[in-house]
Amino acid sequence: MFAAMALIVGISANAQSLKPTRIAQANTLTSERDPSVRIELPKSVQYVGAERWILYDVADAETHIFVEADERKQVKRMYWIQFEGYLPSLPKLTYTPQSGQGTMEIAGMSFYTRARFGLTNETPKPGSEMERVNKLLAANGYTLPAEMINARFIHYLDEPKRNELMIIVSEDMAPWGHKHDDLVKGSPTTEPWLTMSRNMVESASKRFSIHKISRP
Repeated sequence: MFAAMALIVGISANAQSLKPTRIAQANTLTSERDPSVRIELPKSVQYVGAERWILYDVADAETHIFVEADERKQVKRMYWIQFEGYLPSLPKLTYTPQSGQGTMEIAGMSFYTRARFGLTNETPKPGSEMERVNKLLAANGYTLPAEMINARFIHYLDEPKRNELMIIVSEDMAPWGHKHDDLVKGSPTTEPWLTMSRNMVESASKRFSIHKISRP
């Protein structure tokens, strides 16, 4: 399902919303901390908005959403940028990279990469990140295509992996020439998905650039 494509995790029902600290201007998102970077997207993107909250009562999560869409606000491509870190009060918690992921070097930073595909009409898990993103899109009048493919990039800022930067590039799967139902009959190591996933990661990596911010 599409809700499983993008590192879905839940949030507690009473989680408090916080003020985002990263700044979005046109096609650029600037982060002054964790990490200090400027992320540039294609000039054709539209900024949808941001959410920041305490995830699962254990992590500070901040999500920013950009889209490329037509005049009817039908999304063709979505950029999901998330900064996340475990709370200082929980020093023993760390992130664990999922098995089966590749790696890629971007701007001198190592990213774990993974491609997924799925349907968008399934109801996401209550309280999940996907639920928040869907509500943010709907509140701004955007709709998603029936089937999407995405590439996820995760960079861990430190050891032992307590903070991360995640970038997900999702797009309409129709131009790829394959249907969801046909692909689920195969496996992650068979064609055509093997080629699609490799090509999706490669093409998605070229749709954003990361520039480190020098600090005095």
